Amino acid sequence: MKHKMKKALCFLLVFLFLLPTFAVGAEKTKSEHDVLRDDILRYEMQKAGVDSLQDFVDTAMAKHPTAGAEWYLLALQKSDPTLDFSQYAEAMIAHLETNRESSAATRKKLALVLLALGKGNHSFVNEVRNEEIAGQGVMSYVFALHLLNNGVSLRGYTAERLVQMLLDLVLEDSGWALNGKASDVDVTAMVLQALAPHKDREDVKTAIDKALVRLASLQKPDGDYLSYGVTNPESTAQVIMALTALGIDPPEDARFVQGEKSLLDGMMKYRLADGSFAHTESGAFNQNATVQVFCALTALSLRESLYDIGDFSSLPLLLETPTASENAPQNEKEGIPVWKWYVLGGILLLSACLIVILWQKGKKGSAGLVFVTALLLAVLLFVIRIQTPDEYYRYEEPENPIGKVTFSIRCDTVAGRDGLPQDGVILTEESYSIAEGDSVYSLLLRVTKANQIAVATSGSYSKYVQGIDQLFEFSYGDTSGWTYTVNGKSPSVACDQYILQDGDVVEFSYTLTLGMVGES
Repeated sequence: MKHKMKKALCFLLVFLFLLPTFAVGAEKTKSEHDVLRDDILRYEMQKAGVDSLQDFVDTAMAKHPTAGAEWYLLALQKSDPTLDFSQYAEAMIAHLETNRESSAATRKKLALVLLALGKGNHSFVNEVRNEEIAGQGVMSYVFALHLLNNGVSLRGYTAERLVQMLLDLVLEDSGWALNGKASDVDVTAMVLQALAPHKDREDVKTAIDKALVRLASLQKPDGDYLSYGVTNPESTAQVIMALTALGIDPPEDARFVQGEKSLLDGMMKYRLADGSFAHTESGAFNQNATVQVFCALTALSLRESLYDIGDFSSLPLLLETPTASENAPQNEKEGIPVWKWYVLGGILLLSACLIVILWQKGKKGSAGLVFVTALLLAVLLFVIRIQTPDEYYRYEEPENPIGKVTFSIRCDTVAGRDGLPQDGVILTEESYSIAEGDSVYSLLLRVTKANQIAVATSGSYSKYVQGIDQLFEFSYGDTSGWTYTVNGKSPSVACDQYILQDGDVVEFSYTLTLGMVGES
């Protein structure tokens, strides 16, 4: 008996001795994407100067709730449910109550964030649910379908209708894009994420299968993807998220392995030594690239879509039509100009005199007409916003500027043609102040308005510049159009998605070879 006890004791001691080794072994077998994900969080906490993930949520994320933090929220609320997001929720609500989000797709995305935060009853969510969707563009349809996929009812729309609207937008090459005839990797992957819950529908299954073939054909030899002429990790991340949402294991699917390079290998090209990610190979830290990779790694870890938030079918929809004043920009809802009161007084005084005179002459019908006319003029006076040319075109310096950037617009490739400037300069290089969150697009609008230069754009989720100063895309061939660079490089994101930093040098230029770089 003693011998057996000694044997059991020895076995227990050996087990306890080897336990740390087993733990280390378990840590070593931790998937590569989980390790990469942890490294990103470590980097973000170090950058924020905090020691815990909870502090990162309460400080860095809450400080800038819509500057990439919303993507971290969608990932963290699924992977780390023990975190307390109450401070972030308060910051998000405060942001929405003081800022008007003009992008329809962004508004729907933020409604999803509020749902994930348990704030589905907030008025912003109800307002989004009452919005008209048709005509808002493919990305607005994508996020609207995500809402419907979570059981959220939308005024006038069903999931079946949104699915069909997306299927109606499929291009001849079997993918989707914001504009043009060639599919875009990011947009195609994001559409697939929205369609994933409907993959058992025959027409959806057919569209998905064809789109996957298209995405596989666009993958580069290193396992990554190209967008706007530049290979980048964000596009690869979206493909990973699409496959995961569809129940496909990205590392194991042979269609998405080039030689020995998988999608994960494709993203690793852009990993920096500190655990963060760059937008371009050998580039510097990029916030959008880092958070998009984090979302993809989280989707890989959970093997599910980040947009699968819950069942909100019981959430009531309050039918309403937002008034014009609710939709007006904040600066248009401020006090009524003094001159309007003077004009109103003049209208009332003059109309009163005319009414008295006409009444005394027995022309009661004419007096009534004067009264109605005066009333109509009074209403129009306070409804119509009147500005002088100097007021409208005045350059508006941003509040609380964080730095300056250099900005210019050129058309060297077609200089001198059809009355265009001989030197190719539409707007001379000059320095402009920027505020926190300013994008290339917001600066473009601010500067061109001040210089009375017309700008034509399209797109709801991402803005595409179609024309500047009467010079439009396709004016000089099928591959002509506007592009932009920041510090001499062409970002692979739309101009409204690129957030400016102090010292950036931005140039819009007209090219004759738009989209030809790296085309497959």
